[in-house]
Amino acid sequence: MNLLPFLTGEKTGDPHDALFWECRWFPKPDCAARSGTWKIVQRETGPDGPDPAKWQLFDLSKDIGEQNNLADQHPERISEMDKAFRNWRSQMAAPIQAPKTAAVKKPATSK
Repeated sequence: MNLLPFLTGEKTGDPHDALFWECRWFPKPDCAARSGTWKIVQRETGPDGPDPAKWQLFDLSKDIGEQNNLADQHPERISEMDKAFRNWRSQMAAPIQAPKTAAVKKPATSK
């Protein structure tokens, strides 16, 4: 889906009911999902994906900086979003791991 019209203001509203992502550029991936104003986040997940008991939950309409974890107050929201995340993840192709490369050395500074 082309998100540009939403970014430029040509279209309004939400382009998706929910957004999901899994960042695999670290050895232990970070995962997140957003639905409406709610967002779940889990950093450094295991190889089988996020642990249902370790999600953090944020209401972005009141906490855009993700400082106030509401997971304990809204376990039903966590359960619903975890289920949606797992459903999305089950439909994705197996991730491609980036090849390991040699460490980049800083260039010598000239005086």
